[in-house]
Amino acid sequence: MQFTAQQIEQYKSRYVQLAKRSVVKGGHLDFEDLWNGSRPLVNEIIKHSKMKEVITISGIFWLIKNSLDQLHQSHKDIGDFKFSEKISIGELDEAADKFINLLEGLPYEHFFYFRFPIKLPENLFLISLTNNVKIVRPKLAEKNSFVIPSPLSSLAEASLGKIPFSVDDNDVFFKVKTLGYGDPAQTSAITILKQFLYLVDASGLLTSKSWDRRDARLFENNRYQIPSIEGNDLQSFTLSSETALYISGLKLDNKKFEGFEPVKENESHTILGGLFGYKNFEDFFESKFIDGCRNFIKLQNEKKAVDRDHIFSAIEWGFDGNANPNETMGFIQICIGLEALLGDKDERKDQNQRGLTEKLADRCAYLLGNTPNERKKQADEFKKIYDLRSKLIHGVWPKVTDEQYETIMTAEYLLKCLVYKELWLSENLT
Repeated sequence: MQFTAQQIEQYKSRYVQLAKRSVVKGGHLDFEDLWNGSRPLVNEIIKHSKMKEVITISGIFWLIKNSLDQLHQSHKDIGDFKFSEKISIGELDEAADKFINLLEGLPYEHFFYFRFPIKLPENLFLISLTNNVKIVRPKLAEKNSFVIPSPLSSLAEASLGKIPFSVDDNDVFFKVKTLGYGDPAQTSAITILKQFLYLVDASGLLTSKSWDRRDARLFENNRYQIPSIEGNDLQSFTLSSETALYISGLKLDNKKFEGFEPVKENESHTILGGLFGYKNFEDFFESKFIDGCRNFIKLQNEKKAVDRDHIFSAIEWGFDGNANPNETMGFIQICIGLEALLGDKDERKDQNQRGLTEKLADRCAYLLGNTPNERKKQADEFKKIYDLRSKLIHGVWPKVTDEQYETIMTAEYLLKCLVYKELWLSENLT
């Protein structure tokens, strides 16, 4: 992130003032004095709107402490001393420059907007799925920031491959907040979108519909913004046709929002988190779906969780399989999702395909079945799925036939069941 020259001077001036008054006692910085003296510098930094979610106030305090600790280390052979007495102006300026570089190295906060062709109940502008993922109907100020007049004519824009982007009063968007730098942050936001669409679609909160009426605007460029010093730096990107088609095949179940109480944007109430802005939803929120989604959110923040990566990978493969217009390739992607969820990283080295299928089928059976009969039924269904997968991959059949379509539906349903069971079990594994 970049600061203006004026901001840099303010931060550096505050930093040098703080450093000059810092005191070392017993070989350590006077922590209490440093904490109190840091407030003017911290206040200057948090005025910068981009910093609010990128780093916490306490995080800024610790950055300051660590920076001054490094300065202190170069004079640690000296006893108790005040920085202003022992450290030169040149050293202070150099330390201030390093501190500014550290702040500017923090990632940008991005807001991504994906068009979503549903209607929200009247007077409802926000549904918070998590603190970082929302369904929104942009209010006037936000809407106006989307549409930037272009000096180019429509013909010139078309020749450059630029698709017009318009926002109507009732347009609804998925709004995803993430941190990062440029394209990698966009990729991260699309991954988050796919994961949440997959989970929420399976919940019944969003229901599938036929693709008989596709919203052409889904294929326009989607947008994201990077908050900048002088406003919003808006950029556009194209969503894949598969993802756009998947989104066009969803609709909001309005009946589930009859008791909705809109929450304020600065509150942390979420549908998939722990606090809710709802009435009359007892049965819905007691479901395994909500238990699984709470754990999904925990796993998002717990990057060292042992079961995190294989669950996330399975969810994304499940989305890609459901979204793929080619049923055969979509089915194979679903099978990859099953293997990502049930398999071990190095299993393929030691087993043939038959042995691997038996092991995956057993894992599936014991995850979903409660009795011997249930486990046998689950194992048999899994083997039937993998038998079809093998014949497709090895060219026995070129594509799925109408008679085999039921097997595809079984695979999609099985993967969703396994994902929620694994999420539910992950409660004790984080």
